[in-house]
Amino acid sequence: MHSARFFKWDSAGHPICSGGKDPAMAMEKLKEEISEVAGKVNASLLQLSSSHSGALSEAAFHLIKLGGKRLRPFVVTKCCELVGGSADDALPAAVSIELLHNFTLIHDDVMDEDDFRHGAPTVHKVYGMPAAIIAGDMLFAMVFNHAYEAFSKRNVDKSVILRVLEVMSEAAITVCEGQWMDMSLQKKHDASEELYLLLAAKKTGSLYRASALAGGIVGGASDIELAKLSLFGERVGQAFQIVDDILGAVGDPKVTGKPVGSDLKNGKPTMIVLHGMKNSSSEERESILKVFGKQDALEKDVLEALEVLKKVGSISYGRRRAIEISEQAKAELSSFPESKIKSSLQNFCDFVVSRVY
Repeated sequence: MHSARFFKWDSAGHPICSGGKDPAMAMEKLKEEISEVAGKVNASLLQLSSSHSGALSEAAFHLIKLGGKRLRPFVVTKCCELVGGSADDALPAAVSIELLHNFTLIHDDVMDEDDFRHGAPTVHKVYGMPAAIIAGDMLFAMVFNHAYEAFSKRNVDKSVILRVLEVMSEAAITVCEGQWMDMSLQKKHDASEELYLLLAAKKTGSLYRASALAGGIVGGASDIELAKLSLFGERVGQAFQIVDDILGAVGDPKVTGKPVGSDLKNGKPTMIVLHGMKNSSSEERESILKVFGKQDALEKDVLEALEVLKKVGSISYGRRRAIEISEQAKAELSSFPESKIKSSLQNFCDFVVSRVY
C-alpha cells in the first residue's frame, strides 16, 4: 500500500522526501500511468480524426495531433476506477473531455492572438482566424456526439449518458464564463485574489471538475462521492492554473512551449502579478506596470519586471498557494478507501504543483 502522501514541501515550494518514500519514484510511476491513459485516448482521437476528411478536420485536430499530456482524461479514468469502474468504461468520457479541452485551446489562442502552443504554430496561424473558429466549433459539437455514440455502442444506460452529457454541457458554459472573466479582467492589476481564484475555478477548474464527475458517474459513484469528486476536480484545476501562471513567468520556454512573460504583456491579472503589485515599492510597481498589458514591451523590461516578482516573493507565494489548494484537493479524497487508485490521484495533486511543463 502506498502512503497517502508522498511529498512534503520546503518554504520555497520544492518537494522533499516524506515517510521514507522517494518522490522521484512516485512521480515516475505516476507519469507511466498518465502515459498509459494518454496512449488509449490518443488512439481513439486519431481514429475519430480519420473518420473526418478535408481541411476543416485537419484544422480541428491540429493541436490534438501535436500531442499533449492528456491530464484531464487521466482524471476521468482514475475517478471512474476509484469508485469501482474500469478504465475501459471511462474511455468515451475521457476522449470527449479532451475534445472539449482542445476546443477551448483553439478559441483561447484566437482571443489571445497567441502564435504558438506546444512550441508549434497555433491553428489560426496555420489556417487563419475564420477557419480556427469553425474548427473549434466542430470539436465542440464532437464532444457531445462522440460521448453519445460511443456510450450507446457499449449499451450504457441512457440515464448515465444523459448525466455525463449534462456535466460536460455545464462545464462548457462555465468555461465560457471563465473566459469572459479573463477578457474582462485584462489589465486590471488591482483585482482581488478571491476574484482570481473564481476565474481559475471557472476557466480551468471546471474541466477538471467535469473530468472527475464524468468518471465518477460512469463508475457508479454515489451522490456523496460525486460531491467529493466535484470539489477535488475544481481544486486541482485552481492549483493547475496558478502553476501555469508561474511557469509562464519563470518556466523554460523550450519545455513549456510558451514565451516567458506573455501573461504580463497580455495584461493577465495572475496571482503572482496581484501579489507583486501589493507587495512592491512604488518604483518596483512601475517596473511591472511598464510591461503589464503592453504587447510591444521590450524584452529587457519584461525580464526586469519578472525579477521584481521574484524579489518581492510573488513566485514563492504563488507556489505556496498552489500547494495549499492541492492539499485541499487531496482532502476531498480522504473518505475514499485506501487503494493504489486513490494514491495515484493524490500523487497527481503533487504532480500538478511540482511540474515544470
